[in-house]
Amino acid sequence: MTASTITKNILSKSLKELLYEKPFNKISVLDITKKSGLNRQTFYYHFEDKFELIKWIYNNDLLHISNEITLDNWNIKLLDALKVLKKQKHFYVCIVKCDENYFKSYFFNVIKKLFLKGIKKIDVEKTLDNKNIDFFATYFSHGMCGIIIDWIRNGMKEDEEEITKRLKSLVDNIKAYVIEGLKNNRA
Repeated sequence: MTASTITKNILSKSLKELLYEKPFNKISVLDITKKSGLNRQTFYYHFEDKFELIKWIYNNDLLHISNEITLDNWNIKLLDALKVLKKQKHFYVCIVKCDENYFKSYFFNVIKKLFLKGIKKIDVEKTLDNKNIDFFATYFSHGMCGIIIDWIRNGMKEDEEEITKRLKSLVDNIKAYVIEGLKNNRA
């Protein structure tokens, strides 16, 4: 582990500990550096602001999962991601309750890339133009993000395997609907 990664982990741990004391919007960079025993200059050497630290935490927790995601394993990778989120339940619940938009933006981009790939793969005869593909991917991504954000906001009480099963069933039904719609458009 590099010195930079060690420092980032220290800052991350400090932020997570501070979330037990006060909400994210009340935590300053000064609070994080005091808690970590590092100085502000060190923080700013690694991060532009506390939101960049949050993004680093998301990437640290989830990037390896999202990089390995395919159309065939997305539900398994989603379950892996939900398990990671649940292991850090306090952090993610606090962040989402304070400002869900930052998490939604991050997660939405990961999911939308997958839907874009999926719709293009289903539309083998190129019936849809890029504008419609983007529209459908955006629509479905908002829905999936909404489900996951609700799960986090409600304290992750529902079993993550059950959520994943329901989302897989929904996506399978969407896939069948899109395929049927494409067949009808060709006729």
